[in-house]
Amino acid sequence: MLEETFMVENKYPKLAEQQTQHAYFLKTVKELQEMDMKDTDAHPLSITVYRKLILWFIQHIKKSDQELVSYIRAQQHY
Repeated sequence: MLEETFMVENKYPKLAEQQTQHAYFLKTVKELQEMDMKDTDAHPLSITVYRKLILWFIQHIKKSDQELVSYIRAQQHY
């Protein structure tokens, strides 16, 4: 992932934590892709997607990615 490459290049101390979060996200996407869409009611599926993916994105960006931004700014003295 480009984001993780950026973290490696900048020696981000929370790289492993970010990698774990990204792996969880990718695993969740795969699980959702494997659901049999023909036999799944769209409403519960949309709720699952919202809970697992959309909320993950929001929480990840607001917390983990903001910590990364703060770290990079501190390293570059912005």
